[in-house]
Amino acid sequence: MLCASLFAAWLVLHKAAKRCRYVLRRYGLLLGNLHTTHAGHGSVHRASVIQSVFSAVAVILFAAAVLDPYGNMSTSMLGLGALDIILLQALPPAAVISYFRRRRERRWQVVIAPALGALGLITTSLLVVSNFDVLTGTTEPVITALQWLLLLVGGPGVALASWLRSARPDRYARLGGASVPTPPPTAPPNAPAGDPSGQPRPSSAATPARPGNRAVKGPATMARDAETHADIPFGPEDTPWQKTFSGLRVGGGRPYGTPPSSDPRAAYTGVPEVPHHKVQLPPTGLDAEQYTEAEALFRSHIDAQTRNFAGYQVTSALDYEERLGHYLNRHLNNVGDPYQSSSYTLNSKVLERAVLDYFASLWHAKWPHNPEDPESYWGYVLTMGSSEGNLYGLWNARDYLSGKLLRTHHRKPGKVTFEQALRGGGPHAFHPVAFFSEDTHYSLTKAVRALDIDTFHTLGSTCYPDENPLAPGTPWPREVPSGDHGAIDIDQLAVLVRFFASRGHPVLVSLNYGSTFKGAYDDVEAVACTVRSICAEYNLDNRRVYRGCGENSDYDERSGYWLHVDGALGAGYAPYLEMARDAGMVEHAPPTFDFRISDVHSLTMSGHKWMGTPWACGVFMTRTGLQMAPPKSSEYIGAADTTFAGSRNGFSSLLMWDYLAHHSYDDQAWLAAECDGLAAYMHEQLLVLQEQLGQGLWVARSPQSLTVRFRQPHADIVRRYSLSSETVYVDGTARTYVHLYAMRHLTRQRVDELIGELRQPGAFPLASSAKTTTGGGASGSTDRTGG
Repeated sequence: MLCASLFAAWLVLHKAAKRCRYVLRRYGLLLGNLHTTHAGHGSVHRASVIQSVFSAVAVILFAAAVLDPYGNMSTSMLGLGALDIILLQALPPAAVISYFRRRRERRWQVVIAPALGALGLITTSLLVVSNFDVLTGTTEPVITALQWLLLLVGGPGVALASWLRSARPDRYARLGGASVPTPPPTAPPNAPAGDPSGQPRPSSAATPARPGNRAVKGPATMARDAETHADIPFGPEDTPWQKTFSGLRVGGGRPYGTPPSSDPRAAYTGVPEVPHHKVQLPPTGLDAEQYTEAEALFRSHIDAQTRNFAGYQVTSALDYEERLGHYLNRHLNNVGDPYQSSSYTLNSKVLERAVLDYFASLWHAKWPHNPEDPESYWGYVLTMGSSEGNLYGLWNARDYLSGKLLRTHHRKPGKVTFEQALRGGGPHAFHPVAFFSEDTHYSLTKAVRALDIDTFHTLGSTCYPDENPLAPGTPWPREVPSGDHGAIDIDQLAVLVRFFASRGHPVLVSLNYGSTFKGAYDDVEAVACTVRSICAEYNLDNRRVYRGCGENSDYDERSGYWLHVDGALGAGYAPYLEMARDAGMVEHAPPTFDFRISDVHSLTMSGHKWMGTPWACGVFMTRTGLQMAPPKSSEYIGAADTTFAGSRNGFSSLLMWDYLAHHSYDDQAWLAAECDGLAAYMHEQLLVLQEQLGQGLWVARSPQSLTVRFRQPHADIVRRYSLSSETVYVDGTARTYVHLYAMRHLTRQRVDELIGELRQPGAFPLASSAKTTTGGGASGSTDRTGG
């Protein structure tokens, strides 16, 4: 038993030592080829041999000194190891104190408790040193002197680390596995020119294979491919790919599945803090040690980025884990209509309806939802965020303006329900045209393409190429121009809408309420008034849509225009800022955007932006009387599926419900006022910095926006603070901007740290033009505001 125990302990120490040498060599901190693995079974054989040599030398030295192998050697080594472990355990508390020294919260966890732990372990270390003879059971000078090996080895190690930190920061970063560049594969001897792996690059003149004539690879060809790429290192241990299969996963001597055609680490953009090989998934999976290391690397990376996250309109101050962790082991799927119960009982629809009623009230819609009341609201919780809301809103708008059947008129069971209106006023009566500004989120462009909706640009360029009403004889603009601060130019929108309305086209307008880059708010009420008056001139404000050919055929009355509001950020934030203004906490609030405006047909908001959730989600809302009939009855789930996604993330409803349950109107109004004040502070500090540096930083903030934009700094700063960038042209000169977002997790201290970095020499690379104009902003192709 004693021998087996000692042997097991020595094996553990042997594995730890060889692993340490392997990792240090892999990160370029030792010489030699200790980082290679055995071609046959993938073991770290070279590092293991070196460690065996060290062990043999130690045994020989003890034998030469005529010391007892158990009474002297074993106990002395165990005593030395115990002292080493105690000293190592004293270091993490000190690291915790140093790492969190700038944070004022959780003083007990990050200062007091670690200090007490470090003090206790250091005291224990001193006691071990003073009683080392008692621990080892001998007073032999050779044995008692062993403890000083820690200083002889540890001292140079600390000195080397300090030198690396100052002289070779790239290598120092590798000490924690943070940045391990992947070298290109070495070409085999006599390999043809081209791919370093030895595979010749395909000729650019080669005829591409036709999908229809693509040959099916047989077993022999696949085996040759597998052999060709079998030596590509894969997984945490850099094991050759074909060696990552267990016996169960290999049939007929050939691995199941296709081999990599090249090294994936060279094919993908790397994340320096998370080496790709550490998270690769071999067929055998990851063992406990590999998983722990990989997850720790990813966690450290995400935690570091979260602390500095400042360039996107997403709230990362989340606290759901303690309350809702239980549900991570539960399945929640809100498939189907949120107001209908179904046979799929693992859902959170009861919470979803509470969330939807909350926002219906907040956005001044008629609630609760009543399927028999066309003026009551209808909506659902989104799985994709506002991009899904935009897609669903435009889909609803397209069918509504195209004369498709409304849900209120669909009462017959069946599968085919997309019935088309049979007659209308003119050849373009059911051919809608979409309008949105140059500051609109890119998801709108995807949505109109996916839904095959003509924009004014596509239809104008095709049918009226020389009749651009904004500048006759010139190409049609792709989007409606924006004003100085990023809001849609209503006068130019009116010109474009009038051009198509006069030709009988229904009008679909999508507006921004908190645009992506400038954070601008379109004046929804003013746009609604303008569009309604123009459509009234051409009888598009209220028209009959017939469902039959006879004189007495059924019809319904609906408008010939649709206004959709993309309020991804603003719809979740502005109502509380309006409350703060009414309470005297702030002076201004953005313009009205919601269902107080009767011409607003649909509205969407992202839950992960203002409220903050671990993943994308949101809310879509419209009026019940504007719903289109679902394309198919869904008997399978026991409820109609009136949504876009089908299966929907029930956890999102739970998260939003939890947040709203813990944040009152008063809380949210105070938070909105705080963020508004932080945005003003960021703007002020960047203007001061611009004056101090004496160069144009193009600082600008749109009214009531939570974002401030300025000239793009050095790439390291952009990455550290996750700053979003966008290039625009000002008087023909390219300007690349970034922006900061004053979200709930951002603090003035973090802003001050960023300003401090921006003040350092070299923070702003030399640009082709540093000219300051009365322009700024960063969206679309032109820019007219700034500093």
